[in-house]
Amino acid sequence: MESLYGSRFRVVQHLKAADRQPPNKHDLRIYTSQPGTVPLAASQTPVRADMPNVPGAFMIQGLLTPLECRNILACANFVGFSPDEPATGSSSVLAHAFVWLADQELNDAVFE
Repeated sequence: MESLYGSRFRVVQHLKAADRQPPNKHDLRIYTSQPGTVPLAASQTPVRADMPNVPGAFMIQGLLTPLECRNILACANFVGFSPDEPATGSSSVLAHAFVWLADQELNDAVFE
């Protein structure tokens, strides 16, 4: 997997734990990717499905293919999740973060 993603991600910001809001026990790295990191299929026609009993909530079906979803998860797992616990208050061993500023190509595919 190194060969697939190794050179495609870079850190764009490193936040020290004390500078995070709220302050955290761990630093946070924010990543970006090069265009084409997640290969995208030909354009599909997504369909909006309103969620019953939740005013304003909806799901978009067909926005990404199953392969695109797997590739996004593979990218996140490759880069890795960092511990993410507030400096004060309750904490959880499950609290982890991966912050990815998507490249323009991926962003456009999801939000256009």
